[in-house]
Amino acid sequence: KHLIGNEQEHFRQVGEWKENDWQSLKSSISSNIGDRAMHEIYLWPFADVVKAGVGSVMCSYNQVNNSYASENSRIMNYLLKEELGFQGFVITDW
Repeated sequence: KHLIGNEQEHFRQVGEWKENDWQSLKSSISSNIGDRAMHEIYLWPFADVVKAGVGSVMCSYNQVNNSYASENSRIMNYLLKEELGFQGFVITDW
């Protein structure tokens, strides 16, 4: 599973959080990513699957640049659909 914004890097603590409590922490932290890092580190796996003809992409609940990934117009519309040429549909990780 590829993620834009490596949110697990923000949570390295063991023992104090119950099994599902990390979900609230994950949704409150934003992974702020510059354009260069987005293209050189995070976007290439998506470019590969779009080129291979994938039919759908699942977005996650983490925040990227202070906006939830599933609501981020730059990621969903510009990067994925316009820049990479993705023609399929996007679903949430519900």
